[in-house]
Amino acid sequence: MTVALQIFAFAVAVALFWLLGNPHEMRDSRPRKMWLSAPLLIAIVWIVPAGLSRNSGMVLIASLVFLGLIWAENISWLFAGGIISLIESEPTSTTGFHCDYRFAKNHRRDGEHEEAIKATLHELEKDQKNFEGLMLLAAIYKDLQKPKEALAQLEVILNNPNATESQIEAARSEKVKCEEMMEFYNAVAAAKKQTRS
Repeated sequence: MTVALQIFAFAVAVALFWLLGNPHEMRDSRPRKMWLSAPLLIAIVWIVPAGLSRNSGMVLIASLVFLGLIWAENISWLFAGGIISLIESEPTSTTGFHCDYRFAKNHRRDGEHEEAIKATLHELEKDQKNFEGLMLLAAIYKDLQKPKEALAQLEVILNNPNATESQIEAARSEKVKCEEMMEFYNAVAAAKKQTRS
């Protein structure tokens, strides 16, 4: 194996690990894992073509074991998420990708609204008109007392020609609540302004 091929193999391995750390919930730890993995990948790429002696074989095995430990969480998340999506989720787009809002809902439950928004938007990249995601995003904005932003998500559902009757009805019901919330906040703001003047 030439040096060029070794570099190519290293680059491919780095790209694969980068993708393995791509899920939203795993991105914070990705840079650290990449740095820890780099010397192990270099050892593997340079040891294998040189032939395996007793010492180099032990280094290779140790490197593979440590790589497995470093990326175990990502690998288990990938397989577990894939199995759950296969069993429970419904297809949400013609691409075959599934939107999974488990992490977004967990963040919302824990009061981590900004993280919930990021996680929801990440999933909506798979299907920008996904009903569940848009309703969840609207609910999060309502939690944050941002009815205008919530209304924007509901309008996407209402303007979607592929939305079902029940989805349209649910979006209209939430829209009424958001409009009432907005009217209330506007009234409060107007009253404060009048008091100051």
